[in-house]
Amino acid sequence: EKDDKKHMKKASRGWPRVRELLPKIARMRAVPCALSLDGRICCYALPRAHGSEMSQTITVGHTVHGQELYRFKLLVPVDMAAVSAEGDTVVFCYGMVMRVFVRGVLSCEVRKAHRAAIVEVRFSEDGALLATGGDDTVAKVWRIDEDGQLILVKRLRGHISSVKATCFSPNGKILASGGADLCVKLWSTSSWKNLVTVKV
Repeated sequence: EKDDKKHMKKASRGWPRVRELLPKIARMRAVPCALSLDGRICCYALPRAHGSEMSQTITVGHTVHGQELYRFKLLVPVDMAAVSAEGDTVVFCYGMVMRVFVRGVLSCEVRKAHRAAIVEVRFSEDGALLATGGDDTVAKVWRIDEDGQLILVKRLRGHISSVKATCFSPNGKILASGGADLCVKLWSTSSWKNLVTVKV
């Protein structure tokens, strides 16, 4: 636990001074800053005008020792982003659309990933699974195959309002989903059964 706290303290002041960048990112209407579950990888973008389009340079790098992994251009609008633990894969969501980029190259686009707007996207710590939550009251679990294609693993139903948050446990055995219905549900990632529901 002490090591985890020490690491997160380093990450909070590491590349590229994440705490200082957040207000700047918000003011410039940039792609939301995305951190991997362990806090070691950061993904962000600052936009610049590009004719009639909005061109954004996406930067992916380590939060601790400051190494930039790579950059790439993005010419599509974005509501939110998620980055894998290794930083190789970044997923962008806009409305109902999900786009997967592997090392900066678009590998997959799903135009109706949910029946309503996607409001949450999160990788598991090992990057094997991806969870999304939508205004359609459903949480979905995906995996990304070796070709960078999104494969739907499971639809998780039970919330009666928007699924606003998802999070995998560090060992990947549990997925938590939180809804606007003020319920938190815990799901087994082996059976996908709802283990417990807590009203908050």
